[in-house]
Amino acid sequence: MLKCELYDLDWIKYYWCPGVYKPSDDTLLLIEAVSNLNIEGGKVLEIGTGTGIVLAYVLRNYELYGIGVDINPIATENTYMTLELNNLSNKAEILNCDSITCIREGIIFDMILYNPPYLIGEPDINDYNDIAELGGRKGIDNLLNVLESLLQNRNLNSKTQIYIIIPEPPPLNETLRALEEIGFNTKILKTKHFFYEKIHGAKLEKAA
Repeated sequence: MLKCELYDLDWIKYYWCPGVYKPSDDTLLLIEAVSNLNIEGGKVLEIGTGTGIVLAYVLRNYELYGIGVDINPIATENTYMTLELNNLSNKAEILNCDSITCIREGIIFDMILYNPPYLIGEPDINDYNDIAELGGRKGIDNLLNVLESLLQNRNLNSKTQIYIIIPEPPPLNETLRALEEIGFNTKILKTKHFFYEKIHGAKLEKAA
């Protein structure tokens, strides 16, 4: 049985289980980016749920049905525990799979959430900590690959609201250009500065 720690914040409760990415500044920035939205019903997909804190926040604050996926089986269990803790487990399905490989083609989501791994480096595919943190040679490789997969799988349309974390480095204009090349318009919503990097909470929409 998992031995997990309980955290009781003013606005949400969640469990953190060893072996799962622990909520950090990037997690909180994504939550800030999806606060006070105008969205009425529909389906939300979170890729890489981790502890489930982001999905729980969204499901508690909006009338959405959730699907959460994570490659780490401990994370999927952790997410379910967090949803149960907040009486939200009846509003979501949690799936253990790599990215969107278990999402049926053609299902359109009204909202998509993704806090991607973005540290520069190639992850060991057998190490869940690596997978949760390393985003490839440029740091944004994983993000771009997942977004292209969503397009190819036809899981979004021009009305789908996509909220992500964008790292810097690489330079922001380089990332924005790469997103535009694969078919997305980007709006930076919030930014956090650190002594070695910046991270941006952003909203994407499929270009017309």
